[in-house]
Amino acid sequence: MGAMVNAEWVADLRNMTCRNKVNNITVELEKCDFLFIGKIKDVPKELEEQWAGEGDGEKYKEKAVMEAETAFFWAYNEKAIEKYKRRQKRDDARREAKRKGNVRFEEFWKSDLLKTANTILKLYGKEVNDKQVYTIEKKIMESVIHFRQNSDYYFGAKRKYPKKIDLRSFPLKAVKTEGGGFKITYDLLKGKDIVVKLKDLCNEITHVTIQGDYIGGVFFSAKNETKNALYLLDLIHFSKILLSLREDKEIGVEPVFDKEGKLTEFKLTDKW
Repeated sequence: MGAMVNAEWVADLRNMTCRNKVNNITVELEKCDFLFIGKIKDVPKELEEQWAGEGDGEKYKEKAVMEAETAFFWAYNEKAIEKYKRRQKRDDARREAKRKGNVRFEEFWKSDLLKTANTILKLYGKEVNDKQVYTIEKKIMESVIHFRQNSDYYFGAKRKYPKKIDLRSFPLKAVKTEGGGFKITYDLLKGKDIVVKLKDLCNEITHVTIQGDYIGGVFFSAKNETKNALYLLDLIHFSKILLSLREDKEIGVEPVFDKEGKLTEFKLTDKW
């Protein structure tokens, strides 16, 4: 029996058994809290006869069970440790990805909101060139898409930003063409003021355009309302949206004029 003491045991974690590679004894195990309780499942016939001849079979079986329990315990925990390490490595990778994502979100995306607001306020009411108009239109759409993609963050129930925004809506009208037909356009003389939710505004905007050579407002159509109206959003209001969503609080923008009544700058306030 000395050979069995140093024998190698192979643990089958799926079937909860442990087999001795030298004499083919198989022990069945059952988990009990943090330990494993074993019982002999199979013993080769010739070994059973040898134990019977020596008159000490129960002692050998008990020793085999103890060895199997110990071998299975270490195999099980080694597997558990490996699984824990893999999970830990996966969790670390997820945390690192989230951290990098947060860095991009905080340092780049939210920083861009401030830059866009500052650009709008810097050019507001001033004559601009095509490149400047293009830049502002592009920045506005980038901001809207950013809000839309991060809707849960910006429009969550616990956010403190203003919930609604003022717009001007222009209805459709039919205009007679030279050929005797009609074309559908917007009646810019019959605008009316409306109030919409910020979340709906960002979800609805499909494209924007600035008319003329001065920065004042931005026209946009809504994906669900394109056939019904055209909308105008004052860019001072849009700047307040950018700043308020960025800081998660109401931020107002007030114009500052010189003695001659010329707009010189904008100052930020805590009133929407």
